[in-house]
Amino acid sequence: GRHLATGCKDGAVFIWRVDDLTLRLSVARRYHIGEERGGVACLAWSPDSRLLLCCAAEDSSDVLVWCVSPPPLLPPASAAAHHHSLLAESHLNGASVRFCAERRQLGPQRFSRGGTPEESLTTAAWFPDSVHFVAGGIRGQFYLFSLEAGYRKSWDFIRVVALATRTDRDGNTAALAADSFGRVRQYRFDTMQDETLLQEDGSIIAMCLSRDQQVAALNVVNSGLRLWDLQHRVCLQRLAGPGISQGGYCLHACFGGLTGNFLASGSQDNCAHVWRIGGADSQPDSTTACWSQPSDDCTIRVWLPTARRCPAAATDHGSGGTAATDGSSGQASANLASSPATHSPSDSNPDEDDDDGILE
Repeated sequence: GRHLATGCKDGAVFIWRVDDLTLRLSVARRYHIGEERGGVACLAWSPDSRLLLCCAAEDSSDVLVWCVSPPPLLPPASAAAHHHSLLAESHLNGASVRFCAERRQLGPQRFSRGGTPEESLTTAAWFPDSVHFVAGGIRGQFYLFSLEAGYRKSWDFIRVVALATRTDRDGNTAALAADSFGRVRQYRFDTMQDETLLQEDGSIIAMCLSRDQQVAALNVVNSGLRLWDLQHRVCLQRLAGPGISQGGYCLHACFGGLTGNFLASGSQDNCAHVWRIGGADSQPDSTTACWSQPSDDCTIRVWLPTARRCPAAATDHGSGGTAATDGSSGQASANLASSPATHSPSDSNPDEDDDDGILE
């Protein structure tokens, strides 16, 4: 949770660094995917927090992956103690480490199947190994990629609205895809098997999973925010509140808190709502850990509990819309243990300014 990635409608992507002591944000890096792409539609950190995945708007046929964070540097006293764990991590995530070593000075890697104008990749999600990821869009493309081999497999004619990944008790990872028919379906790329997990009455706008991957939160048009038990495939609860029902805006939700028992969502009444999940009646709550909120007024607000409250609005360059924190397992708009004062990226001195991968 020490970095926050935000994307804008003008194609700008900012990496904000969090100061552990002052809880202020500063721009660490700045990228640009090109205004002709129609803006940033999706950002997702890899589970090991080294890589940042970016999908553009509907007319984009590729996915960009940046190497943002190198392996952490440990003090000498800790280095020996963690030697074996680092070797194990290097073995498990070798492809991720090699990718960073090769691409850090070369800019982002582009992933696509054919790169034709008919393709559209607007949403994506990482697998737990930080090597494979799935990407899709509403024009019927749904692909599996890897950092080493690029395109691997695909399901045809799946109009994908939102993606997530889920690992079962046997260690098998499947992709969950919310499609244009109001369904959430599970796809196994290793066995090429698929099944429907749930059916909503309306169109699904966004989807996120709880920390234990047992509950899905769906933002549904005209139905608000609905919680589903994925194991038993039943709707647990509909979370109500002023402005929660979908209308003219795309609202997103995310799980957060120290134990993952809070759910936050934007609304159409200019408010952010937070619920404590797990009781008989889930009501909005304001005691959760810090979390970030992008908005269409070109700001990103980071909220703190009352005891640690301080000015918390950061001004972005373009029209804001997408945010994701590292260590959030790829979930957008995740919680962030920090808070900035009013800040503009133009006032900072970022470490890198990358225009579509080319350092300025």
